Amino acid sequence: MTTLVNTSAATSRSTYSRVSITLHWLIAFMIMGSMTSGILHKYVDEATAADLMKTHMPAGFTILLLSVLRVGWRVANGFPNLPMQTQRLDVRIARATHVALYLLMIGIPLAGWLAASGRGGFSYFGLFEIAPLPVSESVARVFADAHAALAMAMFALIALHIAGALKHHFIDRDDVLVRMLPLLRPRSGPKRVELSEATSLPLVLPRDR
Repeated sequence: MTTLVNTSAATSRSTYSRVSITLHWLIAFMIMGSMTSGILHKYVDEATAADLMKTHMPAGFTILLLSVLRVGWRVANGFPNLPMQTQRLDVRIARATHVALYLLMIGIPLAGWLAASGRGGFSYFGLFEIAPLPVSESVARVFADAHAALAMAMFALIALHIAGALKHHFIDRDDVLVRMLPLLRPRSGPKRVELSEATSLPLVLPRDR
C-alpha cells in the first residue's frame, strides 16, 4: 500500500496564521451582515431599504477587497493540511467547497458593483465615491440578477462549510475546527502525519509493513 505525502512547502503549515484567522472571521461576519441587509431591503419601506443599501454596497466592496487580500495571503503563505485519516471524498469536497467559496467571495460583490454601476456607482460609507464600471443599464440588470442568484449559492456553500467543520470536530474528532477557533482546546493525542488539501503533485512513499 502507498501513502500520499504532499511535498509543497506552501502548504506545510500546521495551523492558520493570525492574519488568516482575522481575515476569515472579518469576512465571515461582513458576509452575514451583507446577506441580512440584502434580504431585509426587499421587505421594508423604500426609505429604510435605501438606508440598508447605503451600507450593503460599501460593505460588499470591502468584502471584495478583503477576499482578494485573503486569496493572495493564502497563495503566498500556504494553509494547514487535512488530517491523513480524512476520507478521499471529504478531501475532494473540501477542495471544491473552498474554491467555490473564494470565487463567490469575489464574484458576488463584483457582480453587485457592476449592478450598481448602472445607476452611477455608490458612496463608500459617505467617505468617498466608488466609480461606476463601464456597463450599460441592461448589462447592469443582468449582473443584478446574477448577484442575487450567486448569493443563494453562497448560502448553500456556507451551510456545507459549517457542516464540514462540525463533522471534523464532533465526529472525526480532529483539530480542523480548532485551527480557525484558537479558543477551543486542541484534541489530545499523538502527532499525526497529514494529507494536504493542496492539488500539488504528491510523492508516493511505501508504508511500513
